[in-house]
Amino acid sequence: MKIILWRHGRAESSSPTGEDRDRVLSPEGRNDLIDVADAVFTREDRGKPQKIFSSPFARALESAETIQGYLACERGLEVLPELESGTPLPDLLRALESAAAAHPSLVLFGHMPDLGRLADMLLDRTPGETKLRPGGLLWLELDGFGGPYRGRLVEAVNPEEISG
Repeated sequence: MKIILWRHGRAESSSPTGEDRDRVLSPEGRNDLIDVADAVFTREDRGKPQKIFSSPFARALESAETIQGYLACERGLEVLPELESGTPLPDLLRALESAAAAHPSLVLFGHMPDLGRLADMLLDRTPGETKLRPGGLLWLELDGFGGPYRGRLVEAVNPEEISG
């Protein structure tokens, strides 16, 4: 199965409500997402994911909507509450298992350090090893769920690594 962990794009530093969850993407953040998508999905050997799941936080949902508009994933976009920042890793993993059972190729838009913790576990890495910049993604391949996990990192792309 193919799982793409994608951190939301760069966001505005504040929101009109004052709530972190309401911060929206900055124009630079939106551009970074498209640059990363161009770098990853314009290759002929890359199929697009079937479905996108997103955190309910504004910046993640806006990131997911931007990429759904770019990729037009056949099964669309859905908010997955467990992708909200701060969700305990076991809860996030259960939600991922359920989502992956119906969609063997998917994207998860979320936040650090949550996505990093999830990647560390799925790739059998030392906790805290995975770093992901805003707008960056990790493309993973897994044989399945149930652990111990030995996923394979196919690609890691952060916006500042793309020459353009």
